[in-house]
Amino acid sequence: MKTISKILSSIIISIISITWYTYADTSTVTNTWINNNTSLSTSLDKEITSSLNKLNNNIYNSFKIKVLKNDNMFLENWVWYTYTYSQYKKLWKWIILSKNDFKNAWLDTSTTILLLDDKIWVSFVTDYKKVKLISDYIISWITNKQEFLRELADDKKSLNNDTDKLFLSLKTETLKLTKWLSKTDKIYKIYDYILKNISYSKTFSTDNKEIFSWINTYENKDWICGWYSKLNLYMLSFAWISDVEVKTWYVLDSPIFPDVGHAWVRIWDKYYDPTYDDPIWVSKTKTYSQYKYFGLPKDLFYTNKFDYGTLPSNLKSTNLESRKILIQNNLLKISDKYVNKNYLLLKPFTFRKANSLTYNEKIKVETIKNIIPSYDVNNYKYKDNNQVKSITTLDYYTINDSNIETLLKQIDYNLDWFKLFKWDNWTYRLSYNVKTTNEIAYNNK
Repeated sequence: MKTISKILSSIIISIISITWYTYADTSTVTNTWINNNTSLSTSLDKEITSSLNKLNNNIYNSFKIKVLKNDNMFLENWVWYTYTYSQYKKLWKWIILSKNDFKNAWLDTSTTILLLDDKIWVSFVTDYKKVKLISDYIISWITNKQEFLRELADDKKSLNNDTDKLFLSLKTETLKLTKWLSKTDKIYKIYDYILKNISYSKTFSTDNKEIFSWINTYENKDWICGWYSKLNLYMLSFAWISDVEVKTWYVLDSPIFPDVGHAWVRIWDKYYDPTYDDPIWVSKTKTYSQYKYFGLPKDLFYTNKFDYGTLPSNLKSTNLESRKILIQNNLLKISDKYVNKNYLLLKPFTFRKANSLTYNEKIKVETIKNIIPSYDVNNYKYKDNNQVKSITTLDYYTINDSNIETLLKQIDYNLDWFKLFKWDNWTYRLSYNVKTTNEIAYNNK
């Protein structure tokens, strides 16, 4: 009998171990699974109770279904659900209703959803669907479960298919990608993974509801801005990076501002824009040091962005040129604050500051003449310190007033190793790796 008990105990322990290994990152788990699984549900229930108390109307307590408008998710039999709906009725919060009022309005307290946690209104939903979000065991160990579920509930407004299998795959991929890395390295790794595996959609229609859901577009590897940001949040959550948030909405220098918004990511006190670091024409060989919108402080990141609801109304009617001037002025002013940080976004403006140029002054070939050594070349010869030098080899860019600013962007505004040659009184060559007979003779001594 004892032998059978030992065998059964061994089998049970093995099953628990396999389940643990499959669904948990064992290097970081610290909370007890019971507390972690129930704490969010309890917290949401407390918020509902608090909202009901503020309403001070006992009739609202009789509603069978009560949810928070901005946190519309709930735990039922260890599965997270949300309610999707498109229309609802609203009333002022301070209006006290009777039972007859509800009957006259055709509101059944046993089937109508009571939407809570709105500053002004209390709302009622009669036409809705209960939609599965995700099984709790898949996200039982993540530390920012509420934000994760909130974004997932937003996804399910467009599609309501079961996505457990897909999220398990994403979880496995994330743990494999980030295991044993530090938190900072996990952020690097996930950001880089997304940009190298996802492409910005070249053609899409807003009538296609699938583009509004991360769930289907992830499998197609073809996305728009919001889903770059959501994938960051989901993967970072599985990698045990908390305090992550998807932000929206206005980009000042967008030609379609303010009609179409944008999305980006906040991680701790830094900001990231994977969409801007992965435009359609960019190759997949970028490294971290080449990302312009990776880990920026808020004041720098927000020189051309506004969160939803914070945009000053006067900016909505300004033209694109005026908005660009505002952004350029902001970046020029802030460049002094980060002069030693080497942020790629600030390079054009630190370059201008260093060479006494205004924020919008057009850079010409004559400008470059005043910055780096400049020589006239005839028949491969030029004069330097009263000594004639004969050019044997060089690499160069042919420049003129129309292309010089584009070229400066390509070389990160770093002219340290360049010379400017006016070649045979005809063209200008921004040259590097220059070799002359004098240098060769010196090297042979």
